[in-house]
Amino acid sequence: MKKTFVAALCLLTVGSMFGQKKAVDNAAKLAGKPNKIEEARQLVQSAMENPETSNDARTYNVAGQIEWKNYDNLKGMNALKGINNIDADMAQMLLNGLNYYTKALELDKLPDAKGHRYRFTKDIMSQLAGHDWDFYSAGVNFYNSKEFNKAYEMLNTSADLPSMQGIPASSTLIPDSTRGQIYYLAGISAYSSKPPMLNKAYDAFGKAVKMKYDEPNLYLFQIACLDALAEGDSAKVAQNYPQKMQLARAGFETFGNRQPNYLSYIVDDFINVQSKPQEALNFLNDAIAKTPDVAKLYSIRGYIKGRMKDDKGYLEDNLKAAQMADADAEVLYDAARASYRYGQAMIGTLGITQADAEKRKEYIKTYLDPATELALKAKAKDTNGVYTAKIQKLIDDIDYLETGN
Repeated sequence: MKKTFVAALCLLTVGSMFGQKKAVDNAAKLAGKPNKIEEARQLVQSAMENPETSNDARTYNVAGQIEWKNYDNLKGMNALKGINNIDADMAQMLLNGLNYYTKALELDKLPDAKGHRYRFTKDIMSQLAGHDWDFYSAGVNFYNSKEFNKAYEMLNTSADLPSMQGIPASSTLIPDSTRGQIYYLAGISAYSSKPPMLNKAYDAFGKAVKMKYDEPNLYLFQIACLDALAEGDSAKVAQNYPQKMQLARAGFETFGNRQPNYLSYIVDDFINVQSKPQEALNFLNDAIAKTPDVAKLYSIRGYIKGRMKDDKGYLEDNLKAAQMADADAEVLYDAARASYRYGQAMIGTLGITQADAEKRKEYIKTYLDPATELALKAKAKDTNGVYTAKIQKLIDDIDYLETGN
């Protein structure tokens, strides 16, 4: 009786296994038939859920074929209509197929029941190489629809493909001159996802750097990733600091004054970490000598002079920055604050005599009124609302100092 039961159980197991393999075979026959895609998906999904076929590379290879053959059919039909872009459904097919093929590649490294390995890898790699520009298009589609995690997967894969081991050489692969930009977009996507994929974003920006992509904010985004990863953890902040400074210096060496915020980090390090304000000032003076028409540089120099207790120099440099053509909301806000603080300090020296009252009016006209005007200009330029709260508080502080209300 026991032998009979075991034999029956073995037959059931074998029957189940062959049943699921049959399902995969049938799914493969339906791949590429637009009106059969859901049926094919259901067949292969049942095989993925069955222990006998859930770890078989062929299951996931067929699943990838179902998605990409249907994608290729739709792309071809769209081309006949003169439509070159892809829609959300097509983008999802690409992502589905990529995930299935990735799983198939992992399993294909392992020996099957007959000891065979790498049965599908060559074909899958060829399929990947043939869809690199499609991944890019899908990534842009996901990015525009704010599905940033999906956008990252597609964009990063499209840029990775040309350097992946096993990808056949092709003149149609995305060139290095474009890959840097795609890595940058992949980094933005990872950083913008909810929750942010900060490590992936950092790595993508790093790849863009290696590809020598000409984007002055690249290192700033890497610094932002480090800051976000260490948020609320003082030990991590301290641990990441040398890496941040290395990035800031690399950013300055690569892009110079095209992105003055790198200078801000370097100056802050001179002043607040190394306690060498004069070296910070010398560094800024050299930068200004090379590019004297960058407003932010004078704003930063004003900050240095302020830390060196040169209040007049602090005010003059900030006002000079505000007068320059490239003065943005931040520069204008800093100038408004400098004028307000200088006027506040001057008014603070006054007494209660009539002469002091006249002096107060003069200081309001000379420093506070211009401060208000600069703050309003900053508010008008702050189109993204980054400084709205700070600007409004400054305006309120100026008004209170002027009127007492």
